[in-house]
Formats: sequence, C-alpha cells, structure tokens
Amino acid sequence: MNEKLKRLELALKEMKSVAIAYSGGVDSTFLLYEAQKVLGKNAVIGILNVSPINSTRSTQSARNTAKVIGANIIEISVINSKLKMNPVDRCYICKKSMMSEIKKISEKLKMNCVAEGSIADDEPSLRPGMKAIKELGIISPLKDAGLTKKEIRQLSAEANLPTANYASGTCLMTRIPYGEEVSDEKLQTIEKAEEILLSLGIFNLRVRCHGDLARIEVPCELLESIIVHHKHISDEFKKLGFKYTCLDLEGYRAGSMD
Repeated sequence: MNEKLKRLELALKEMKSVAIAYSGGVDSTFLLYEAQKVLGKNAVIGILNVSPINSTRSTQSARNTAKVIGANIIEISVINSKLKMNPVDRCYICKKSMMSEIKKISEKLKMNCVAEGSIADDEPSLRPGMKAIKELGIISPLKDAGLTKKEIRQLSAEANLPTANYASGTCLMTRIPYGEEVSDEKLQTIEKAEEILLSLGIFNLRVRCHGDLARIEVPCELLESIIVHHKHISDEFKKLGFKYTCLDLEGYRAGSMD
C-alpha cells in the first residue's frame, strides 16, 4: 500500500497543477487531499457538480468536507437534457457532459491536468462512465497507482479524513428504471424517502422507485432494522405518495436496476 501511495504522489508531483472532479466521496476526497498535500493548495482545484440528480445531503457533505481539508472548490451545475428519459447510457451521457465542462474550466484556469477518482477495483460493467473518461483523456491517478477501496479507506483514516468510513453513494437517477421519465419532483421524493431511513440510523441504502411502489434495499444484516420500523416507514412513505412499500430480501447490491 505504501508503494502505491508513493506512485500516486510521484504522479501528482509530475502534474504540476490539476483540476479534480470532486464529489465528496471516499475516493475523490482522498485524491483532492493528496493532490494539495503534494502540490500545494494554489495548484489544485476541486470541481463539484451540483444538480438535482445529486442529493442535498451529499452536496452539503461535499462542501463541509472541502472546508475540513482546506480545499479550494468550484461548484458547477451540469445536467444533459438527454437524461430526462433516463436512457440506458445515462451514466456515459452524464459523465461526458460533466467532465467536458470540468475540462473547459481547467483550461480557463490554466491547469495542466484533469483528474478523477476511479480506483483499481472499480468494476467497468458497473462504471459505464469510464468510457467517457477515457475518450476525454482524463487521468485516474488512484487507479493508475493500483489503490483499492480498502486501501484508500485505510489511508484516509490515517490522514483523519472524515470520509474514511463513508458509505458508497450514487446519483438519484439510479433509483429509477431505465426509460422512465425523470423529474425534479420524483428525485426529491426519492431523496425524502431515503432521508426517512437515514434518520433511523440506517445507512448504505437505496430506495428504488417503481411508480407508486418503493423498494427498499439495505445490506442483508440490516433487514431487521427495517422490519422493526416497518409501520413508521410505511406511513411516512405513503405521505410521499407511495401506495406500496416493499423490502428487497436480496439486500442492497450495486446496479440492481440494471
């Protein structure tokens, strides 16, 4: 792990200056932290995409984390109109639009490189946006150094980063079936539903939206936590417009809507 960290820091040093696609998650936060440690704050900028497809909680968390680590960030709001019907290639379209804008900003700021936080154990089949990253020539320093999620969490803990134990997150569109129209109202309803569960201390969750049915996914070891609060959850979800609420007995798994 230490050898991988040395490779990362050497690569960052060679960049001289870099704009980083920053989400406030485990990986991009660690990359932003390492970049400013190696290059200094004036040679590094984090660029945060603030749009309706990202939860208010995740956006505010990203802002707070940037303050904690003393990072400079710029906020943008990029969402491609093609995403309205939630196409199968939504991740590619979204990533291409966002990274293209970040690249433009980087050029205006005269940054030498644009980087993002993909890691060594990211599964390409679950990361269709990686195609856009490759097409645009964006650098993935963590991946190139061979760093895994487990290692990045450990290094983040050693650096006292608040993100060390953060649950993995995705945009709210991943809760909606492909081909179903996406609206701000629908995204807000999903976010409110997930906030109800988060308020009960249940994390690493998804509320998948199937019309007037909400399907809750949590890790299998947390299924009982949902059952204990089933009446409260059902009542609150009905207030949001869900006629039915079900618990997925297979538990949480990335890409289940695929």
